[in-house]
Amino acid sequence: MPRPPLHSVLCVLTLVSLVALAGCEHAPTAAADRAAPTSESAAASVGTTGSPLRALGIGAVERSGPRCASEARRQFDFWLGAWEVFGADGAGPVGTSRVTSDLGGCVIEESWTDAGGGRGRSLNAYDPGRGTWHQFWMDAFGTNLRLDGGLDSAGRMVLAGEHPAFFNGPLVIDRIAWTPLAAGRVRQFGDGSADSGATYTPFFDLRYEPRTAITPAAELPVGFCDEPARFRFHQFDFLLGEWDVYERRPDGHPDARLVVTKDLSGCLIEERLEGRGPYVARSFAAFDFRARTWYRSSVDNDGVSLLLGGAFDGQRMVLTGSTTAANGDSVVVRVTWSAADADRVDQRWELSRDGGATFAAGIDVVLTRR
Repeated sequence: MPRPPLHSVLCVLTLVSLVALAGCEHAPTAAADRAAPTSESAAASVGTTGSPLRALGIGAVERSGPRCASEARRQFDFWLGAWEVFGADGAGPVGTSRVTSDLGGCVIEESWTDAGGGRGRSLNAYDPGRGTWHQFWMDAFGTNLRLDGGLDSAGRMVLAGEHPAFFNGPLVIDRIAWTPLAAGRVRQFGDGSADSGATYTPFFDLRYEPRTAITPAAELPVGFCDEPARFRFHQFDFLLGEWDVYERRPDGHPDARLVVTKDLSGCLIEERLEGRGPYVARSFAAFDFRARTWYRSSVDNDGVSLLLGGAFDGQRMVLTGSTTAANGDSVVVRVTWSAADADRVDQRWELSRDGGATFAAGIDVVLTRR
């Protein structure tokens, strides 16, 4: 999917998700998709049978019905499929896109290739705590977008986010709208604003044509994120590999298995965690060179999602994000990754109920290389 925002580019796991958003999804309404507190004790642990928020005592829920089955989570399903993409005037094709569902319908994943072989990927998920959709986009040119929104009154999926126009420059708004059309087609329109939304400038207007099969262009070896001068893109590389995951200490049978890989010419770090239950979680992480910030978006098959942002302090990767607890309270989550040595990474999850002024210890996780 091309993403030429104001700065212009043609061209988005979780070890564990720590969000109190895992809700009962037995009724087809957005309200029913929100978490509801119960008397259930903090029974779940890392990577076992559900969101570890229950282990932290802020997300205990009781389920009745399939996970991620609510009507709100099906709002973006019209985008699923294999697509050949053309300009609004029929010019092209300008690229291909494959959009699939994963984690039992909890996440929608996109893989875009433009006609020249430039690639991009996104994770898309409904956040029941806020009642909005979130997209995390990354491409092989180093462009990272984080967009939020939902369906408008016309039935369009409209997602937008503020991002620096260039290195720590003024914020601009990137906005993308997807509109279902006749015969299973989809229109995708992108525009942006440099004046806080007062006016918008169009960037692209595309038509997605459904196909039974697509053949993406041969991948263009970009190398943008792998250049030595851009060392910050490598600050999270200590997490690459296959890991056994333990809560608190590495003894006995591991709680989960984690696989961490790179894609998009080194611009994207992708995680997939599989535990017992079965519990499965995924994440995308990337360095936004314009904001000079690391971001990580995670989704699991409980429907729990969380966006974190932060930086590498020379020894640790420290990322922080906010979520809504089952009782409606705002909770700040801080996650720290520390490489003890080449074969062990320690991960600490902490919570704050006072807006980040103070943090309380949550869960300590140990990764040992397989």
